[in-house]
Amino acid sequence: MRLCVGLIGALALASCVSSQQPGPQNGFSASFEASLAGGDIAAASAAAIQDGQLVWNTGFGIADARSHRMADEHTLFHVASVSKTVTACVILQVVEQGLLRLDEDVNAYLPFAVRHPDFPDRPVTLQQLLTHSSSLRDNWDIFDETTVLDADFPMSLADSLASYFVAGSDFYDAKNNFESWGPGDESEYSNIGTALAAYAAECVTQTLFEDLAEERIFRPLGMQRTSFRLARLNLDELAVPHRNKSEAIGHHGYMDFPAGTMRTSALELSLFLRCIMNGGALGDTRILEQATVDLMLSIQSEELDPYQGLIWYQVDVEGTNHWGHNGGDPGVTTNMWFERESKDGFILLLTGNPSQEEEEAAMALLHSFSPVALPQ
Repeated sequence: MRLCVGLIGALALASCVSSQQPGPQNGFSASFEASLAGGDIAAASAAAIQDGQLVWNTGFGIADARSHRMADEHTLFHVASVSKTVTACVILQVVEQGLLRLDEDVNAYLPFAVRHPDFPDRPVTLQQLLTHSSSLRDNWDIFDETTVLDADFPMSLADSLASYFVAGSDFYDAKNNFESWGPGDESEYSNIGTALAAYAAECVTQTLFEDLAEERIFRPLGMQRTSFRLARLNLDELAVPHRNKSEAIGHHGYMDFPAGTMRTSALELSLFLRCIMNGGALGDTRILEQATVDLMLSIQSEELDPYQGLIWYQVDVEGTNHWGHNGGDPGVTTNMWFERESKDGFILLLTGNPSQEEEEAAMALLHSFSPVALPQ
């Protein structure tokens, strides 16, 4: 759930492919689909961006094996931890308003106190939550037991997080909900930390997080069919997570939903990525100031994690930094990456169970985007 893994192998492979200007796209589409034709991949949605502009996108495969519904470029996919990139932007918008501070104790914004039981005098800050250094731990026993299928998680973000962090509540576990180290001491990927940061934004704006995302990100950018909530979408427009081409799993709903339940297409997600590439603006629409984007896409602590920005993180391949995020849930594998200087990037959303080799080969094609050089 909400997986975070590296892509060095894929980008290293891509760096061996000579980059050329886009040519006929039918040949590239055929080659791309062929790269994902084997194995257990059910459906794909993908996009390539060059110099900040969308130059190619596609969608294909089996959206739902149960009804034999097929996917196209408009089909929506569960993007798992790629969702966090939008969540970070929503939170930083509230920081820009002056309603949140990155260095403030998050308890200043919450109706309940969050403290590591072994370090009760150490505050947890928003900056720590956005860099996975808060010491708040993902308790997978609780996550797995409470995940629901084909529905949104039934509890509000307020109630589920209070239950997770308030001693004596249903989801509280003093040992397994917290790391062995204190806030700011180390770094360990934390979905629950991202959800808590989103809740802080919800509290100070008095607006549900999912509404903040729609009002401040999705609608302004024209992402009209994107949402963190299943109930707000037409299920017939979604690709269902699959174990393979023939076995659908169903849609996921979980308590820390700001960390991973966004559904969108590569086409709509490309609007958001292009906006970040362009310093927080797309056309006449600005969602973040340039200085905020620069902060978000900068290393926060060389000592704790030399690759981690504010949620977004980078991979360095032969001296070139690629910023973005990836994700995974059962039946879902996702990637979104770009180079800041060139404003080249790609999005890859898959259902099924791709092998590492298949995922890397597809990302290599998208990263190079050289249709003239590929077999026609």
